Amino acid sequence: MTRRIRISMTAMALLLWLGVLPARGADEPALAAGVMADLRGMVTARQDGGQPRAMAKDGPVFVSDVLSTGPQDKGKVVFADDSVLEIGPDSEVRIAEFAYDTADRDNFRQGIHMAKGLFRYATGKIVAYDPDRLKIESPLASIGIRGTTTDHLIQVREEIRDGRPERVVENELHALRQSKSKTEVVVTHQNKPVRLKKEDSAAALAPKKPAVTRPLTADEKKIFAEIPLSPAPFDPRPGLSLTGGGQ
Repeated sequence: MTRRIRISMTAMALLLWLGVLPARGADEPALAAGVMADLRGMVTARQDGGQPRAMAKDGPVFVSDVLSTGPQDKGKVVFADDSVLEIGPDSEVRIAEFAYDTADRDNFRQGIHMAKGLFRYATGKIVAYDPDRLKIESPLASIGIRGTTTDHLIQVREEIRDGRPERVVENELHALRQSKSKTEVVVTHQNKPVRLKKEDSAAALAPKKPAVTRPLTADEKKIFAEIPLSPAPFDPRPGLSLTGGGQ
């Protein structure tokens, strides 16, 4: 009996991964985009109108999932095309769309909507095939990426307007952290694109103001080093000099 139960659970996990079974509370099947490859603390996911569910390590992440972390939590999503989204503390992001069917490359697509907090994104096979198939959005910008690792900070505050809580964006910072061949990050803010081509270059954004491009400060590198569960080679180490840029 125990063996049968284990087989059934394995089959159910496979069906979830393929998107055959519906997400909790959903009327239609949810499509799997990747897995929660690692996490610290609690990462929750919810579909539109659904109840939050606690994510488990190696559990499926679905298209339209809104992923949230608390002040001490982190998560790492690995998508089916091997791209990686790392989620820092006190953050929220929506997996807007994802399709990776190697039999139909014309249908490749990936969409990520960052609402607040800290994020690190590393491109995968979809961007390698066609960078235009990736759409990353924040409250103030859209970000196009060609073969690189980027860091993102979205700072917000909560206000009460007309008796209802409302999230207000204070500022954003989008940075190119690790270069590959022909690397470019295009941050479009107020319909004006700015291009980042050097490691540790960043676009600083604020509402109703033009984007400012500049190098990251040492303190900003420290903040971004708090995103991943395992530091990257270009992250500053405690007690060491801050070189950044993969040096």
